[in-house]
Amino acid sequence: MADDTIYLDYSSLTDFLAELQASPQEVLPYATQAMDNSVAAIHDAVATYPPETAANAPGRIDSHGKPMGYYERGKGWWRPLLRSTTVLAHGTMAGGKYGKSIGRGIYPTGGKVPDVAGYKLNATSERLGASWTTDVQSFDQGGVVGTIGNNTSYADEVQGADQSGVMAAIGWQTIRDTVDGLTDSIVGYFSDQFDAYLAWLAQK
Repeated sequence: MADDTIYLDYSSLTDFLAELQASPQEVLPYATQAMDNSVAAIHDAVATYPPETAANAPGRIDSHGKPMGYYERGKGWWRPLLRSTTVLAHGTMAGGKYGKSIGRGIYPTGGKVPDVAGYKLNATSERLGASWTTDVQSFDQGGVVGTIGNNTSYADEVQGADQSGVMAAIGWQTIRDTVDGLTDSIVGYFSDQFDAYLAWLAQK
């Protein structure tokens, strides 16, 4: 997934950030815990799949009546294995004339009409949801960085900056949308840890 730094409005945490800069060794553990909580929440949200659609089940046909494959989450793309019958047989069943383009997906005279005999796994899933990773780094000078990433080949098209319209319509959330939706929670994690720091400072 392409690098994409996301900045949030932490104006309500000015005092916390000031304390972090003034006393990094004392405040850093609290800031690190807040970041741990934040990236864990983002991870759980972004790794959750939207409900399955018809594209995740066998039996689909396109607008021309031809069989289509389907995607099984966690396994991969299944393509249809076709069982052929003659045009004559289908023409007779449809009440039409042999060789005429009638019924579902019938080809020219002497051709074949594909029916699905089964499906074959054609491309293995890279397990998008299970591939999300998190990392939190703290720095002695008073900084904390949380990183969330995904190395699957199609991560950007599904949940990244290059998300396709099809994936958006299905209901896949981008990482940016996920973070935006959790902004209040993230600020809350830092606020809670700042309160914990102040409580510790008062007892020091």
